[in-house]
Amino acid sequence: MHDPRFGPHGHRLCRRVGLVLLLVAAAAASPSFAQRVPAPSPPVVEVAAEDVAMERAVAAAKASLPVFVARLRSPRAGDGSFAVKVAVPRADGGAEHVWLGRVAVGADSLRGTLDNDPEALPGWRIGDRVTAPRSAVTDWMFVERGVLRGAYTTRVLLSRMTPDARRRLVAAMGVRLDR
Repeated sequence: MHDPRFGPHGHRLCRRVGLVLLLVAAAAASPSFAQRVPAPSPPVVEVAAEDVAMERAVAAAKASLPVFVARLRSPRAGDGSFAVKVAVPRADGGAEHVWLGRVAVGADSLRGTLDNDPEALPGWRIGDRVTAPRSAVTDWMFVERGVLRGAYTTRVLLSRMTPDARRRLVAAMGVRLDR
């Protein structure tokens, strides 16, 4: 069973992509970084619905979701910080993408704890338990022995940063990026 708030449009690509993954991964991977992050949710990053790079990233994440699920079900030593991004329909017909931590897998759904305060989803708050159909997943990530795995949409956002800003942020996260 999934959360009825997801409705039939959980797959839409007109979206808002939360930069929160970067902070979630950083907080999970580096306690010292988590202490430096201010309490309020980070800003939401607007991404055009026609963003080809982001569409490819979402397609790659969806296609490789079985890798994430298998690893979540049977983690290896050094694995942690498992999270999924899900598309939640907004009243305006678009979708807001939010990250869920503390993920558990159901037969056709994923459950987790909301890791950021959504901007356009009234009543949703950090810490809410959310169940979403697998079809609503638009990204996933975990950290394997300090290396960030998955995080396809985050990599698109990182690629758009200056090299110096990207290096500083990845260093602050306390993870390495796989290739």
